[in-house]
Order: sequence, then C-alpha cells, then structure tokens
Amino acid sequence: MRDRPDHPHQLGHIRLVRELPDATVGQRWIGLHDHHRTNHLIYRLPVCRDRGERRDMLELLERTSAIRHPHLLAIEQYTLGRDGSAWVVAPYTGSQAGLVTLNDLLEAKGGTMPSFEGERTLEHLLSGVALAHEAGVVHGPALDDELLVDRHGRLLIELYGLRRGLRHDASSERQEDTRDEIRSIVHLGYRLLTGLTPDEPLLPASRVVKRLEKRWDTWFERGLDPTGGFDSAASALEALRSGETQAAPVVRAKSVLGRLGWAGLGPKRQGQ
Repeated sequence: MRDRPDHPHQLGHIRLVRELPDATVGQRWIGLHDHHRTNHLIYRLPVCRDRGERRDMLELLERTSAIRHPHLLAIEQYTLGRDGSAWVVAPYTGSQAGLVTLNDLLEAKGGTMPSFEGERTLEHLLSGVALAHEAGVVHGPALDDELLVDRHGRLLIELYGLRRGLRHDASSERQEDTRDEIRSIVHLGYRLLTGLTPDEPLLPASRVVKRLEKRWDTWFERGLDPTGGFDSAASALEALRSGETQAAPVVRAKSVLGRLGWAGLGPKRQGQ
C-alpha cells in the first residue's frame, strides 16, 4: 500500500464507497479495490499527535496484523495518513445488505441458539483468542458488535487486540483483562443458549433449556465465577470439549452459524 492516502475518498487503489457505523476503534467504510474489484473494510483510527505516538501505533499494528486465525478478522494492510491518522484495510465480511453481527443473527433466530450451534460459536471464539493470547496479544471483553458473521457463517472478532492497544498501556493489567475476556465469552455462551443474562444467583442453564446436558451447568458455573474462572482460553476450550457426553449433530463448523441464510439479515441500524 502507498505510504499515505491520496485524498479522503481514496486509499491507495481502494475507493471508499460507503460509510458504515463507527467501529469501536474508529470510523469505518466499505472500500472497493479499483483493479481487483473486491470489497474491503476500511478503518480510520485516531490521529497520532507526535512521533512517539506514530511509533507506538505502527508497533501496535505490526503486532496485531501478525496474528492469523480463521476467526479473527485479519488486518490485510495498514498505513499512516498525512494528518497522522492510521488506516487499516481488512476483508469485507458482509453482503449487499451490509455487515452482520452475531447479535443480528441471534435476533433472526429468535434470541437463542440450539446447544450445538452455541458450542460451535464458543469454539470459534475461544480457539481464536487462545492463539492470540499465546502471541501475547489481549483484546479485553469482546463487545457484541465486534463479533462479525461472514457470508459462510464463520464468526470473526473484529480487529482483535486493537481496541485494548489503543486504550491501554499497562502490561500489569494483562492478566486481569485476559480473565475478563474469557469470562465475557462464557457470559455470551450462557446468553446464546438461554436467552438470559447470567445474573447472581446463577440459574442453571439446564433448568432453562429443556434437555440441555448437565455439563453446561458445570462449565458456566466455573467460567462465570467472579473470583476464579478459567485460567486461559485454551483451558476453557478444553473443558468445553472434554465435557461432551454425546456426539453433536454432524455440522460443518464453518457454516454452522449461517443455517438461516442471509436473506433479511441486514442490520436495521445501518439503514439497509
């Protein structure tokens, strides 16, 4: 990519064709590559005010862009603009209707998922997070609107690690952020299966969902423990998998979230 955007509507060979609602890290557009005719997500991050901030920003982008996992939205390219703002290019995950988040899909499904779909969703998240944590990158508790669903039904965390990297500079907080991040995924899992928020005292999920396996109660109880929880995403994933008591239906993990198709899933907040 060129060192700088040519003008506010062009980033190298990519034209910014439609503005989207802001992401947690900054402004967001759909971009079209003039030569390849491919769509991309374009992000404009906060302006770097001096040389030190430019250096820190480039180090952050280099560190996060090195992470590659099927369920983490990849940073394809990045650059700094003339005004010191950082620009990031990522794959476009949506359709003509716009981006689809996990919340959009959950709403289309009536607010809950079957247990095998919820389990695959958690596996998607925990496997990606485990790899990132091994690389020393932490995102912090994932916001629901940062969980994107692509056209093939894969779940992806949007620009993993950037939000925390832009807002935090204390490595001493990493362990706390790691635990909070894992706990937020367990929290999401409880909501996916039951449609409820896991408030105290925790209501066993098997009492909410008919014929739900008891293993879920154990997993949620451990993962939501405010003074404990899982030590790592890898241990949470292992506990989820090892607790299986019966075979789940044979469903391709990459497409398990897209069983309803894409018709009518364009999020209302985008004005589609």
